[in-house]
Amino acid sequence: MSNEEKIILLQKFKTMKSQFFTAIKSILSAFRSVFFPENCIICSKELEESGTQICENCKENAFIRNVHKDEYFAPLLPFCEDVFVMFHYNYVKKGIISFKFKKQITQGKHLANLLAQGLKKQDWIKEIDYVIPIPLHPKAQRKRQFNQCEIIADILSKELGIKKQADNLF
Repeated sequence: MSNEEKIILLQKFKTMKSQFFTAIKSILSAFRSVFFPENCIICSKELEESGTQICENCKENAFIRNVHKDEYFAPLLPFCEDVFVMFHYNYVKKGIISFKFKKQITQGKHLANLLAQGLKKQDWIKEIDYVIPIPLHPKAQRKRQFNQCEIIADILSKELGIKKQADNLF
């Protein structure tokens, strides 16, 4: 066998190898989508399109676009300077419950990343010195085995470039 024939044979082998692994990836992806469907991180409904994190209904309805703080948060205004609301609670309630009580930590991390994306768009975020997670009672921490506020604070701190201080409330 000549060197040219060896090179052609090697190229054919590489092409076949690539096609084989592409087929295997496709089969595994199909298997995963059938047995482990991806769910919307907000409402937990099965996603129609793989690779997205939010269903079309939640994209349309879950995010709050215009909040008039005087109208919605009048009772809070004497106690705080500003209010930031990103989601309608009825849409994210299932996701929060799954994160907090069903140990769906990945879902909570996705929600925290969405929150970080929304906060990045706010001008006042540059004025924030620290992200401070709310401590969890030790009994609840033992039962849950994690502090959801700590996880959210870690992601916000990283994504927003703001220091996290966890030990200054107690």
